Amino acid sequence: MRDGSSGFVATKKIPARLDVILAPKARRAVVLRRGPAKQVCTVGWDLSSDSFELGQWIEGRIHAYCCDLSADGEYFVYWIMKGHNHQGDYDWTAISRVPYLKAIARWKSSAGLPGGGLFVSDNKCRLHNIWYAYLACDEIIEEPNEPDDDFRYDLRNVYIRRQLRDGWKLHSKVGDVVGREVYRFEKPFGENRLLRNIFDDAEKIGLKRGDCPNEYEIVDSATGDVQSCRDWEWADIDGSRLLWAEGGKIFAADIETRGLGPAKMLYDFNDMTFQEIEAPY
Repeated sequence: MRDGSSGFVATKKIPARLDVILAPKARRAVVLRRGPAKQVCTVGWDLSSDSFELGQWIEGRIHAYCCDLSADGEYFVYWIMKGHNHQGDYDWTAISRVPYLKAIARWKSSAGLPGGGLFVSDNKCRLHNIWYAYLACDEIIEEPNEPDDDFRYDLRNVYIRRQLRDGWKLHSKVGDVVGREVYRFEKPFGENRLLRNIFDDAEKIGLKRGDCPNEYEIVDSATGDVQSCRDWEWADIDGSRLLWAEGGKIFAADIETRGLGPAKMLYDFNDMTFQEIEAPY
């Protein structure tokens, strides 16, 4: 680009893209940091001290809507696509030890369907489009029958089930313009406040966040007022504070009786670059 003086204007830097997966029963999380395209790394997050530990980089795309953490935050299940190659080894589900990506078990996804999985206990994970598997990975057992609920045949069912397991309430679901349902989840906080998560709304995407994006709102349940948080890529409640990711950074704000306290930046992920890291196991 050119301006009227020096002739050139610096190109606006694109911020890192962030997704966060929280452990359901421990104050631990994994941050997925994307950018540039086809590069992603994992970062462990200890929420009790807000300390961050770099895991590993990998070339490819990890789909956060198919990921999960074990209840104690020790294990991470993820689905990665690395692009087509002549061997067809480009799309698999893996389980690793947090915060790393080195697999202690790995399975190819079935028939091109989304992989990943959902932990059902500290040492067992229900794999999406694969079989039940123990973390020790020396035995695979047949998946038992599961209830035939509304989410069983939805390709996004890992994310939907994870939200419901982790305290989000399903507010509504409606069909969108491409023929699949948009889910709206809510969590209460403070006095008469709700955090609303609008999941996979094709009418509101426009942010180029990839498959199954989220958009967040803060709702005053007493007045009906809605505050759009369009730039947030992820948000959740952590006890007495609200957490969110925006512009390649993670922020926190204390929950006060009638609103939120000042925002505090916890970590800036923007200047991170690809590096080779060996897992210690």
